[in-house]
Amino acid sequence: MEDQNLVPEMQYGSRPGKLCITPVLNKQLTHDIIRQTKQMAAIIENDAVGCYDRLMDPLLLLAMRRLGVPETMTKSLGLTWSHTRHAIKTQYGVSTITYTNEPSTPLFGPSQGSTTGPTLWQLSYVLLTASTLAQVEKKGDTDDDDDCPVPSLKF
Repeated sequence: MEDQNLVPEMQYGSRPGKLCITPVLNKQLTHDIIRQTKQMAAIIENDAVGCYDRLMDPLLLLAMRRLGVPETMTKSLGLTWSHTRHAIKTQYGVSTITYTNEPSTPLFGPSQGSTTGPTLWQLSYVLLTASTLAQVEKKGDTDDDDDCPVPSLKF
């Protein structure tokens, strides 16, 4: 995604050459400028706690295919997500009762602790910001075109 310039500039996590402290500094400077210039502002902050458990599997698999990931890999990943049995581990041991992805109780994403989690979250973030920015840029535009803001992800 980085090689194809799909990742928005505002994304600092999981990117080479970006420092984790930079968005904190940017936020502080922005607040200072707003206060000193006595401007009005609306600021939204979202906490991505548990974000790996909320990723939409079908959307991610489609986006991965669109980026050129082979069908065999996406199919393997999708089947793994669908058939993995989960157990609960505590200080008393591992539970004998397990749970899995079922139509009545669907599970989403790779779950916390997955090695694929950061990459898949990055892909979700790219899709989310691209669609959000497209809506912001389209404000006032009366055209009903369906142009995708990220051409290489257009379905």
